[in-house]
Amino acid sequence: MKETKAKWIFAAFFAGAAILYIQMALYAVHQVWGLRAGFNLFEICLLAVQILGIPVIGYALNGLILCTFAISAGYPAWQLILSARVMRRIRRLEDPERTRAIRQTTGNPRITVISGARPAALTLGFLRPRIILSTGLLEMLETEELHAVLAHERCHQLRRDPLRSLVHSYLAAVFWYMPIYRWMCQRHKMLAELAADRHALVQIGAPEALGRALLKMLKAGQSPLPSVSCVSFAESSINLRILHLLEPDQDVRFGWPAADLAVSIPAFLSAIVVMALA
Repeated sequence: MKETKAKWIFAAFFAGAAILYIQMALYAVHQVWGLRAGFNLFEICLLAVQILGIPVIGYALNGLILCTFAISAGYPAWQLILSARVMRRIRRLEDPERTRAIRQTTGNPRITVISGARPAALTLGFLRPRIILSTGLLEMLETEELHAVLAHERCHQLRRDPLRSLVHSYLAAVFWYMPIYRWMCQRHKMLAELAADRHALVQIGAPEALGRALLKMLKAGQSPLPSVSCVSFAESSINLRILHLLEPDQDVRFGWPAADLAVSIPAFLSAIVVMALA
């Protein structure tokens, strides 16, 4: 799959997820309040189960829908809690002097420097993304390398990649029984990193500086944070990113995950049928 087609394919699966979720909601409304709203895939499935005389499948279907609703409500709340914890930790670790200095140098008021010997460079925050750098990173990188990292993270900040990452991880969590969404989440992270690398190359025009910074951070190991949706400079496949630095004009291709599609495609096709019949 070419990178240029990824957005359209992702959008198609997003539409499928939305239709399935709406169908589940309409099914739940009918089951609880008796209100019917046109064609519903899950009611047809339940009717087929009743005709076949296999009630356990109907119970499993109801349990799956209930589980989907529970995760869809709980996952965003959990991410907000984790995000608040991380921001409190960042405020405790903030180095005010270095933060002021780098904000003046870059002209970006949404950069924070935290005290820490291990290197860290990431962007977090869903509505107003903030770039987080560690003092260990500032001391490890040369000036040109630091500019490359800042340009990379600035792209994440401008694109609001933490919010995009949250949407992908949300779908992967809610539709855990459709592994194609986990695959999409992983590929989105890779595409986001490649886009940020390209932005940094345009800004600094020195692929060797970006490559050196990436290798240094991977060798040193990035400072860990709780599992909140964010984007990190040293994240994703190093081999593909280095290849992209060497050949930035080469389009990136991703192979389709056959096993994930085999499990996910029936539900996705059902969503398309529902859309056509609605």
